[in-house]
Amino acid sequence: MIKNETLKELTKISAAKKGIKIIMTGLNASRQEALNMLYVEWVNKRAKKVPHSRLLSYANNHPKLFVYAAQSVKQKHFRDLKRETEKSKNSTILAEGGMSSEEKESLTKRAIKVLPAIFKNVVTRNFVKYVFKSGKEETKKKFKLTNKQFSRKIRDIEKLCVKNRQQINQILNFSGNQNEINILNEFINEIESENYSEDKFQELINKHYEYIDDLAGQIPMIYSPLLLVNDWKIACLKDKYKLINKIYSRKKELEN
Repeated sequence: MIKNETLKELTKISAAKKGIKIIMTGLNASRQEALNMLYVEWVNKRAKKVPHSRLLSYANNHPKLFVYAAQSVKQKHFRDLKRETEKSKNSTILAEGGMSSEEKESLTKRAIKVLPAIFKNVVTRNFVKYVFKSGKEETKKKFKLTNKQFSRKIRDIEKLCVKNRQQINQILNFSGNQNEINILNEFINEIESENYSEDKFQELINKHYEYIDDLAGQIPMIYSPLLLVNDWKIACLKDKYKLINKIYSRKKELEN
């Protein structure tokens, strides 16, 4: 693990100072945020294969890499911003004109998974499942229904859902909670493993990046949240303990 003294020495290099300034100005970031972003980009992309013991000498021999790293951070930020803007536009379009095929597929899978808990009647359950998977016209053919019969059956199912809304909401919430508990268990199993590995823990963070990034964002007084999710090995030890404690407390909260 890199020592704090080494990190301080790295930031004294003029090119590193320039890189920090580029990020601060371009992204309107604080100095600490800019430092974290610069370091993560530099150590993961520009000095990836350099042993920690040689990082300082490598930085002094290749100072321009800090500037290149800062420019990469800036470019990536605006690239991600553009992607999010396009995603937001697409979401608006989809809201007005329907869901994408990927969203439909995801929703269908989640809905089908909880159908047995919602509909005890096998015939009704199979009908709803077929509607989700194949749509109105195919369902009409499968069950030999007219438009009027199909509409009546859908209305009956809607009435049943309204009647049992509270129970259905509990089932859906439990399903969502269970998914989150499964993710937390993956982390806990690694934490408690005899063969615990920081590399494996980082792989889990990468696998569930959005979730763990959001979880870390709920923890007060984190010194460097960016390092915590992007470079577990060199993250502040206190930050690590806080995240691990949060993982355990969040699981307990969901199970109670």
